[in-house]
This record gives sequence, structure tokens and C-alpha cells, in this order.
Amino acid sequence: MDMKGMEGADQKTQANYIWNRLEDLSASDPQAYKKFMEKQMEERKIYMSNPKAEFCLHTSAKIDGEKVEVFINVCSWPRMADVESATDPIKLYAGKTIKYRFNKNEKPAMCIPLAVNDRFLGEICKSKTDKKDFIKLCLEMTRRNTKIPVSFNYKMHTEIFAGIFPAKPRKLFISGADQDPLEMLGKGEMPSTEQILSSPESLLKNLSMGDDIDEEINVKDKQLFDKLIPSSNGGGGKKKKLIEELDAEPQEPDYSFIGGDAEMKVKISLPLVVKMTECDLNISKDEIQLRAGSKYKLDLKLPKEIDEENASAKFNRKTSNLTLTAPHL
Repeated sequence: MDMKGMEGADQKTQANYIWNRLEDLSASDPQAYKKFMEKQMEERKIYMSNPKAEFCLHTSAKIDGEKVEVFINVCSWPRMADVESATDPIKLYAGKTIKYRFNKNEKPAMCIPLAVNDRFLGEICKSKTDKKDFIKLCLEMTRRNTKIPVSFNYKMHTEIFAGIFPAKPRKLFISGADQDPLEMLGKGEMPSTEQILSSPESLLKNLSMGDDIDEEINVKDKQLFDKLIPSSNGGGGKKKKLIEELDAEPQEPDYSFIGGDAEMKVKISLPLVVKMTECDLNISKDEIQLRAGSKYKLDLKLPKEIDEENASAKFNRKTSNLTLTAPHL
């Protein structure tokens, strides 16, 4: 079974679902769409930002009875979570340990990159006492996360970075960090869900549902994207029909159970629904709740408990049938 191909198809499904949500939002509430896009583009700058070398700690470690020189390259990085209060834990992240030979006659030293939020590090370095305490924390964190028994005796290295600082600094901490989501699409690759959300403006120019009849997505993924992207039902977009607003009560749609003993499968008929993005779904282990604006409302108790974490939803735009599937517990 081609798992890589399956993952790519799943990510494309997620991207297409995001496309539909944003398309609906831009048509119904342009202001909310604009705010969302501005927020996403600002977050994208942080997501795609590069670590910056700040200072380097020179220490050592005993490995297999031998002394090894160790250099901890402390980097500031906007992508790292900031400390918002005095009680918040400091977020530190150790990257890839690299062996580097400074002199051909010497044993290779270990170079370990360590990332922390840029604003926080700037504040810490204003105080010699705070910086000293922070360095002790860096040494302790390095011991825990890399399992390298570095000594707490250290000195400041003469250079702010030991070893070779890469042209694409994110590679110090992330594999495959040199590709923008748009570049990946151009090569026929599918970016991850995180990358999809980091660069929606570029992806909107490259993704569409096309002539696909079926829309399928994991229910948990759908709920995540619905939460991240504002609803297209409010705001100052297109005017809704007053008759529909005032007179139409949501009706319970027709449904039928078509699954066997191994899984639950229920088919719901939604002739007034055009796209899956019109539906709000909430699935628990014993109940299905569905809302489709003022068109449909369904609260369905399940005869047997299901694994809601692995529930999927598939909407056929030709037949307007929504099929929900989940394995039984």
C-alpha cells in the first residue's frame, strides 16, 4: 500500500476544504476575510522566519571516558513561543547536533544549536544576572534533551556561532525547512496542514475543487479548520433572504444506516446543500450532531459506540448525500 500517496491525497483534501471555506468567507463577509488573511500572512512571516545567532557557550562533556569539546550556539527565533508572564515556562528547543572539526589535528567538537524567542532573549540579555541564570538553564536543558552530559563549567566563545552557519538557518532545527508551501506545489508535492495554513494567499491561487464530485475529510480535521477560519454566516456580507431567515425552520434530513458490524456508516440526504462547508458536524462516541444553516438539523443517537477520532465525512455533490463512517469500539 502506498502510504505516501495516501498522505498526499489526504493533505490535498484538507487544502481543498480550506479553499472552500475561504471562498465562502470572501463572498459572504469580505471584511472578515481580509482580517483573516492579514492575520495569516503576519503569522506566515513568523513561520518562515530564520533563527539568528546571538552568542555561543564553550563547554565540554565526557563521552565514553573521553573529553569532547561542546559548543552551544544560542539563537533567537521569532517562531519560538514567547514568555507572557513570570509564571510561564521558558521555551527552549535544541536542534541537530553536528560534529565539527575546527582543526584537522584535533578531535571533532560537538555543536548544538539552541533556539529561544527573540523578544524574550533580548530582555534577558539586558541584565547580567538574568543572562547568567539563563545560561545555566541552557546547559541544563541541553543535558536533558540531547542526553549529552555537558559540564556546567563554561566560557563565552569568541564567535557568536561555532561551526558553519547555514545559508538557510532553519535547517539547524527543521528538516526540509528550505521550502515554501508554494514552491512545493510547483514541484507537484503537497505541503503539510501547518504549511497550508501558513501561506493561504499563495495556495488560493493554485487550489480549487475543479470538477471533483466527492469531498471527503476526517471529521476532526474539518472541526479544526472550521474553528481556525471564521464562519461565513455572519458579518456584513451579502444580505440573506428575509423569508428564509424568518420562516424556514431547519428540517430533519432523511438518513439510513448502511454499515456492518465492523463500522458505523450512515448516509444522510441533504438535497439543499451544495458543499460540505455548509455543514457543521460534531461526532461523539454515541451521537451525531449536524447543522446546515437554516436548512437542516439532525441529532442522531447511535445504536453502538464508535471511535470518533477516526470518523470521516464524505459529501457527494452530485447526489447531495453525506456519508459518515467510523469504526465501532
